[in-house]
Amino acid sequence: MAGDPYGRYAPFIRDYIYAKGWRELHGIQGEACSAIMDTGDHVLLASGTASGKTEAAFFPILTLLERDMPVSIGALYIGPLKALINDQWGRMREMLEGSPIGVRHWHGDVGAGEKRGAALYPSGVLQITPESLEALLILRSGEVERMFCDLRFVVIDEVHAFMGGDRGGQVLCQIGRIQAMAGCVPRRVGLSATLGDYGAAGEWLAGGTGVPVTAVSGGEAGRKVRIAVESFDEVGDVCYGYIYGLSRGKGCVVFTNRRADAERAVSGLRKAAVAGGGRDVFRIHHGSLSAAIRADAEDSLRDGGGEAVAVATVTLELGIDIGRLDRIFQIGAPPSCSSFVQRLGRSGRRSGVSEMVFCCGGDDGAYGDDPPTGADGPWDARARPGSPGSLPWGLLQTIAVIELYAKDRYIEPPQRKPLPYSLLYHQTMSCLASCEGMGVRRLLGTVMGLAPFRGLDEADFWELLRHLIKTGHVHEVDGGELVVGDAGSRLAYGHRFYAVFKDEDRYAVISGETEVGSVSTMPYVGAVIFLAGRPWRIVSVDPARKAVHVVEGEGEGRFFWTGGMGDVDDRVMAKARVVLLSDERYPYLMPGAKRRLEEARVAAAEMGLGGGGIVRGDDGTAYLLPWKGGKVMRGLERLLGIGLRERLGVGRVMGYRPYYLHVSSRHGYDGFLGRLRDAGARAAASATLLREGESPVEDRYDEYLPEAMRARAYVRNRLAGGAELAEAVEGMLRGRP
Repeated sequence: MAGDPYGRYAPFIRDYIYAKGWRELHGIQGEACSAIMDTGDHVLLASGTASGKTEAAFFPILTLLERDMPVSIGALYIGPLKALINDQWGRMREMLEGSPIGVRHWHGDVGAGEKRGAALYPSGVLQITPESLEALLILRSGEVERMFCDLRFVVIDEVHAFMGGDRGGQVLCQIGRIQAMAGCVPRRVGLSATLGDYGAAGEWLAGGTGVPVTAVSGGEAGRKVRIAVESFDEVGDVCYGYIYGLSRGKGCVVFTNRRADAERAVSGLRKAAVAGGGRDVFRIHHGSLSAAIRADAEDSLRDGGGEAVAVATVTLELGIDIGRLDRIFQIGAPPSCSSFVQRLGRSGRRSGVSEMVFCCGGDDGAYGDDPPTGADGPWDARARPGSPGSLPWGLLQTIAVIELYAKDRYIEPPQRKPLPYSLLYHQTMSCLASCEGMGVRRLLGTVMGLAPFRGLDEADFWELLRHLIKTGHVHEVDGGELVVGDAGSRLAYGHRFYAVFKDEDRYAVISGETEVGSVSTMPYVGAVIFLAGRPWRIVSVDPARKAVHVVEGEGEGRFFWTGGMGDVDDRVMAKARVVLLSDERYPYLMPGAKRRLEEARVAAAEMGLGGGGIVRGDDGTAYLLPWKGGKVMRGLERLLGIGLRERLGVGRVMGYRPYYLHVSSRHGYDGFLGRLRDAGARAAASATLLREGESPVEDRYDEYLPEAMRARAYVRNRLAGGAELAEAVEGMLRGRP
């Protein structure tokens, strides 16, 4: 390796490597050493799971800090999860033994004493979540300069989890505010296992600083991949028995896309184990479980002696150390190529072969959460034989994701919000909450100078500020200084304000003195809920304290959660169409999946899907298949249900996103099709997509925005533009007589 990285590291780093018994450094570690120690660039490290990215970043960073000890915190590590922070904190403490450099962690579960110590004696490395960093900037603003005046590096872990969303924008705002408050100019180091477009990731990491970004990729050398896809009539006992048989004696994670699916799966696997005379080695891990239950699942994988299975959602997708797993399972279609790669990479550290088994059911696609546009009652057409609803959408999406990554190495690019108004509100209030008062011009310069807002018009800020003063969120005192108003104080000084992602109401579920987890809607006394893999009967509820008291119950139980999945990418849907209409064979399909795909291809030919994207329903309705992702599908739902509704005589529009729309019209199928053709692309491109006075609340702080700003944000951030919708309409009409 260029420059002998091992010889360049500090002595305590070399001692650590020797104690670990490493015979060589990974390729990314050598390249990262040069990028960090020999340049002044920001650095992007992209390499597979368990490829040594953390060491690649911190070996040279810690070496540089030891050579010239900073007088404040020298390196700030920002991670997306408390569990990941805890994991990295333990690894970092071991790495720093025998070193003058210390490491502290800071999040909601860390005691006040450690936080006070980090603030009073700032040094070394601080590991923190974005939410805790926001709290620090608001509540300890007077200590920020002393804590970060000599900050040299900001390390952002799992950058793909931040890019494109408000939480990533919040991180960029926080770095910018620290630089302004403390007078430091730290270099940025981003870590990720799943990046497709290094240019876009580098642009995000730089955040308009003008500093070049050096990208270092470690690749996937030395690791083979083994994949299998099976299809079942439904995700039920047969599916769980199949997974149980393939997981016996192994360390595995079974991923699902929803919390309710994870709860069903762990229960089903336990039943399969009883039927098969096996042990209960099953744990569960998702965001609505207590920290103790999640930790138990993580520990079981690390210490399971080769036989441990955890059923999990995205909470085990990121870089928490969960040991040397043998096999990964995915129930339902993977939500994205990025998620597929991240989950696949969790296995294979022991054998050098990453194994992943996909289990697709009859109805396991990623349907959206929004209410159907114009619907006036139940109208479920998914099960109609011979209709697009009978196609195995989850299987098609699964194959599409695998093919896109395996052959094209495609990973979805981040979807930047053109109008991040919710974040603009949050950071405006946060800046005011962190000081005793701020002049209008200073506030304007501070907020609009932050990276996520540099593309906005200054008029947006003035429109928001006038509204905040009018609604009491901001108060103008004598002399023109702005402070947080009475209405804003109730929000900005509460602990929930530190987060920018949209969260749910949380009702703690308590058994005796132990918290089991939480639900997002208040259940009623006597109800049986399913949580942590078992049923619980509600014995009392305390709305004031948002507490639900339970005892162990019997029966299937209900799930009291809201929420769903994110958008599917346009290229995934385009590839799904190719999978359906081609005659290509895929060697990783198991017998059930092969048969189901062959049947689907015959059905598609009978429906005429090769000639266009509109299918006649047997009841005179129309099925529309644009083969596009979420933004286009939402736009088409609104185009048909609002913009062109009267012209086309539309009665109902049901969107089974991202797969197809089901439309009824008073003119029948032929009349609807003729009018859609006559309306054409021109009408689609210019039609309104919001009802009169409609101003949807989508993001965390949208409700505090002026209605006009909220409406603009929804249209720009959530819906495809007129040109894209016109193209989608033309594409569906193509080939229709």
